[in-house]
Amino acid sequence: MANRLDELWIADVDVHLNEDPLAMAEHAEERFRGSFLEMQHHTPRYLDWPGMSVGWEYTDQPIPGRHADGDPEYGHDDWEMRTVKSARQMREELDALSIDVALIIPDHLLTIAALPSPTWAGALARAYNRWLIAEWLEAEDGLYGALVALPHDSVETAAEIRKHAGHPRVAAAYLPTATVSPHWGHRQYDPIFEAAQETGLPVVLHSVQIIHPNFPHNAYDIEPLGARHALVHPIGMMANLVSMIGTGVPVRFPELKVVFTEAGITWVPFIAWKLDKEFTERRREFPLLEEPPSHYVKQFFYATQPIEEPSSPAALVTMMELLPITDQVMFASDWPHHDFDHPSHVLKLPLEDDALAGVMGGTAKGVFGFE
Repeated sequence: MANRLDELWIADVDVHLNEDPLAMAEHAEERFRGSFLEMQHHTPRYLDWPGMSVGWEYTDQPIPGRHADGDPEYGHDDWEMRTVKSARQMREELDALSIDVALIIPDHLLTIAALPSPTWAGALARAYNRWLIAEWLEAEDGLYGALVALPHDSVETAAEIRKHAGHPRVAAAYLPTATVSPHWGHRQYDPIFEAAQETGLPVVLHSVQIIHPNFPHNAYDIEPLGARHALVHPIGMMANLVSMIGTGVPVRFPELKVVFTEAGITWVPFIAWKLDKEFTERRREFPLLEEPPSHYVKQFFYATQPIEEPSSPAALVTMMELLPITDQVMFASDWPHHDFDHPSHVLKLPLEDDALAGVMGGTAKGVFGFE
C-alpha cells in the first residue's frame, strides 16, 4: 500500500492547523491586539478556546480509554490534544502520509458563525487570514489555504476575498456551517459569491458538531455522542446544499465552484433524488432552476472524509456512480483530528486507475489550482 501511495499525486482538501492567538496578535489591528494577547491566558481544549471557539465535547459523558484506543492507520490516540503548531511540522507529517499538497482549513474558527459579535468575529477572521498567509502558506511548499468567510458581514468578507485572492497559495474561501443562520443560500451572502466567482476562488463548506437550538444543529438531545456526530455533519451539509439549490446559487453564479467537506458522500444521491421529486411536483416553486436539481448537485464537489466504510467497498463506488459524482469527489483526510482518514483507506475502493487518480488529486488540482 505504501508503494501505491508513493505512485500517486495526492491532494488533501481538508487539513487543520491550530490557531495561536499570540501569533495571530501580530497580524491583528491595534485596537484588537490586547484581546488576542488576553486569550493566551486561557487554557484551550479541543475546539474550545474562550473568545475564539465554542466547545461541544464537554457536555457529554467522558468515555474511559478514549485517549488510548486510536488506530495508527486511521487516527491518533492522543486525539484531544493533537494539534499542529507550525508549517514545518505540518509539512513533515503530511510527507509521512504521502500527501503532496493540502488545503488548510481553520480549527477553532470552525465555529466562528456562533460568535455573537460581528466586530470581534471580523477581527478574528482578518487576523487569521493574514497569519495564515504569512506564517503558513509562505513558509512551506505544498500548503494552500482557505480564507475565513465571515457570515456576519458579507460586504467585509467580499473585500477580504478580493484583497487576498491574488496570492498564489490562497486557494479557497471557507464557509462555516455550524450555527450559520440563515443558511448559505440566502441572498444576503451574494456579495461573497460574487467576489469568489470574480476571483476564481472556490467556496468550501465545512461541518463541525456544535450544540445549538437552530436546525440543523438542534441535535443536543440525541444520545450518545457518536449517534449525534453521525447525524449533524451530513444534515448540516444537506441543509446548506438545499438552501443554495433552492435560491438558484448555481444558476445565478454559474462559474462559482462549491465544495462540501467533512460529511462523507453517501448523502449526495439521496438529497439529489429528493429534490428532483419535489422539482417534478412543484416546478413553479423553482423558477430559477433551468434543469432538475440533480443537474446542479452533480456540478458541486464533495470531499471523502469521513469516508463511509460499508462491508463491501464496491458499494461505496456504486453510490458514487449513481448520479454520477465520481468526477466530483476529492480526497480529504481531516488530519490531524482524531477521526482523520489515512489515504490508504480510499485506496481500498475498487476504482479504475483514472478515477482513483482523479479522486486522490487530479480533480482537486483543477478545482483549486494546486501545483
